[in-house]
Amino acid sequence: MRFDLLGPLRIEHDGQEIEIRRRQERCLLCVLLLEPGRLIPTERLLDLLWAGDPPSSGRATLHTYVARLRAVLAPHGVTLTGRGGGYRIDVPAETVDLHRFADGLDRAAHTTDPAERLRIVEAALALWRGPLLADVADEQLRARLGVGADEQRLTALELRARAQLECGMHRQAVDPLVSLAAEHPYREGFTELLMLALYRCGRTADALQSYRDLHRRLVEQVGVEPGPALRRLQQQILNDDPALLPQSGAGRRFLPWDVPDFTGRADELSWLDDYSRQVTTSGAVLITAIGGTGGVGKTALAVRWARQAADRYPDGQLYLNLRGYDERQPLAPGDALAQLLRMLGVDPVPADVEEAAALYRDTLAPLRVVVLLDNAATVEQVRPLLPGGAGNFVMVTSRARLLGLVARDGAQRLNLAVLPEEEAVELIRRILGPARVDAEPDAAKALAAAAGRLPLALRIAAANLHERPRQTIAGYLAELSGGDRLGSLTVDDDPDTAVRTVFSHSYRHLNPVAQQTFRLLGAVPGPDLTASAAAALTGLPEPETAAALSALCDAGLLTERHGRYQMHDLVKLYAAELGGAEAGTEAALERLTTWYVAACAAADRCLKADQILPFTPPEPPPVAFGDTLAALHWFDAEADAIIAIVAVAEQRLPRLCWQLTMLLAGWLERRRTPAERLVLLTTGVRAAQAAGDTAAQASAESSVTGTLYYLGRFDDAMASARRVVELRRGLDDPKALALSLSRLGISYGHAGRDAEAVAVYEESLALLRDLPDGRLLTGTVSNNLGWAHYLAGRHQDAIGCYTTAADVARSLGDNRGASFAEGNLGLLHGELGDEERRLLHWRRSAEAGEKDGDRRLIANAYDHMGQALAALGDTAQAREHLGRALALYEETENAEDADAARAALAALAPGAAVPPR
Repeated sequence: MRFDLLGPLRIEHDGQEIEIRRRQERCLLCVLLLEPGRLIPTERLLDLLWAGDPPSSGRATLHTYVARLRAVLAPHGVTLTGRGGGYRIDVPAETVDLHRFADGLDRAAHTTDPAERLRIVEAALALWRGPLLADVADEQLRARLGVGADEQRLTALELRARAQLECGMHRQAVDPLVSLAAEHPYREGFTELLMLALYRCGRTADALQSYRDLHRRLVEQVGVEPGPALRRLQQQILNDDPALLPQSGAGRRFLPWDVPDFTGRADELSWLDDYSRQVTTSGAVLITAIGGTGGVGKTALAVRWARQAADRYPDGQLYLNLRGYDERQPLAPGDALAQLLRMLGVDPVPADVEEAAALYRDTLAPLRVVVLLDNAATVEQVRPLLPGGAGNFVMVTSRARLLGLVARDGAQRLNLAVLPEEEAVELIRRILGPARVDAEPDAAKALAAAAGRLPLALRIAAANLHERPRQTIAGYLAELSGGDRLGSLTVDDDPDTAVRTVFSHSYRHLNPVAQQTFRLLGAVPGPDLTASAAAALTGLPEPETAAALSALCDAGLLTERHGRYQMHDLVKLYAAELGGAEAGTEAALERLTTWYVAACAAADRCLKADQILPFTPPEPPPVAFGDTLAALHWFDAEADAIIAIVAVAEQRLPRLCWQLTMLLAGWLERRRTPAERLVLLTTGVRAAQAAGDTAAQASAESSVTGTLYYLGRFDDAMASARRVVELRRGLDDPKALALSLSRLGISYGHAGRDAEAVAVYEESLALLRDLPDGRLLTGTVSNNLGWAHYLAGRHQDAIGCYTTAADVARSLGDNRGASFAEGNLGLLHGELGDEERRLLHWRRSAEAGEKDGDRRLIANAYDHMGQALAALGDTAQAREHLGRALALYEETENAEDADAARAALAALAPGAAVPPR
């Protein structure tokens, strides 16, 4: 709840204005709010409301007014109490602007730092929107009620002027003091401050004339002389007393206020400490460029450090907002130099920029000053403002990267990320209070996530909750999640303090190509992308897209790491908002998805996956791969982006969706658990069905078959395999049918239906014999047929099939197929009791698996090699191989096999240390 009396009456609750229409009721409310929590006697209320002449029905009417006020205010938690011959309103004093003003004035009067005092008193004065009770009380009532408030305001104006003079801001103080001295001609304090400000501006004659004017008024109209302080100041001016000049350092404290609830950033503060101390040995001005997206807390960090380090810079702390990203034009170097020189007490300022820069450097050369150049737009704006003298330290904050300062001026970059979760929650706690956060710890964490852990967004969310003491964090979070999140992250009475506004300042400085790229990036479902993928999105040549991405990085709207570009969640929300009505967004998403299909096809070919694709991938491939490992690493880097696109494409681009899931199958088998694979591959089946493509349905379902098999769902796998065979019998594609028959044979084998398994394998091989490109698949089917013979106890037939499969795979460079076939030979020879051959074939399986990059194949091979070595009596080598297998099982989250390997290790050396589970 908020009550504003300094100006027209304004009542707000949760951002909604509450209206009280009747003037007398408004007047009654204001009288009570002047002294909240205190019982105001009925007689005094009657006297004030009716100007000393209340009607005979006054008490009854007053009671009616109170009842009406209760009806309006009670739903908002405000209590009006009537007892003991009076009435009282029960609201915290800080909800009334008059009392917040008085509190600010008191704090300012007890603050020793003039810059902080100036900040506090200016914030207090900003509460005044007009005369007290401007639209409620007449002049007579205002004179009775407002005399104390008016006097406090004049005291605050004096306090502000004194603080300005202590900060060296005499030029800024002159014009307001001229007006105040004229409005209050007998108030000597204003004239005294005006004289000092004029003198410090070099206007000695004007300062003395101000004294003479006041002297004449007092003598002629009041019959008294000016007070001793004013007479003493006149004499000091006449004597040109140097004591009137600003003190070195003390008059140069221009830093903004330091937020009391500043949270975290310990590492960054420590880095600034360490870097700044180099100034004593380097002999050069040290510069740090603090970067990061809008709202990440660059200025807060710089101010916090500069205030902590103030004693190391005794000659002052200069601060200048360069206005790089706000509604106004960026501050020109000449104007910036003029302001900095005036802060240093230099006057007049040369009109020529180079002369002014030289004078600025010369003035700072013998001093030890920290200079904070905030909100810089470009290197060109900053470079003329770099001081001379090794004792000075410069901090530049900017959303731009300012790489020119690094390259030419030796600046060090300090890039700020969003807060870690723990610090983000702590910031909410400091603003909102520990009780509310501790009552809803999970909701507080979720709120931090919804605000993207961006300090500005966190502050806004916490401030809004602070104004709603009855609302739960979970309730506010539901509002954010269910509505306009960016619109909710704003403060009602300060439109500039809004996440959307901060981002818009960055966006409007972009060139048209960068703006369009930004809008399109909002449509990208994944977390990041490369410049090549972004070029597909925009439809522009890659160099032009790369330039746009660089511009977005310079504006702090994008970050680049290892060649991948990423947006903060709230920035992406803003980009999506801007691009929501973009005509080409759908076409851009299709271009990007097509690019991924082409790139995945190239990577999948390199993995030697044996699946049959019912489509021809786009050519030429946008990415080239030298070997299997390179393809796997590319998939690893792109996985999150591709999987996000699959989820979006299922409804919007089903044809491209099922193509992507098929091309992911080889990577999924190597890198993801069967359960994770099933989710993605089932998405591909649904997309193929939606597209009405029988061949695609068969291929997509075939990938699902293998995954169900890995999950041990053998009945489901057999049903899936049969569906694939039936679909492919209706298509003229013998190679695809041969593969499907082979996979059906696997299901038959696990069901113990050996004869049916052998029959479908032999049908598959018969189809492949007539195909010129069936050799690779022949090896795969031979391996599967060998498995069927093995299950039926026909060991020699199995060895023949496995050997054929291994030879074919090696001749074609199919490392994965070779690893499977050699492993099967190892299993069979182990059962036959030939441990030497068992070890030989499993070693070959491991070598092929290493080339393929599948950690599960490698783990399985090392496990069996360890068992063979143990059987051969080589315990040391057995432990080494089993240990390697255990590590790989744990990496791939294969708990069952990891437990078996751990047990085997323990059995080899009872009592020896075994890695814990």
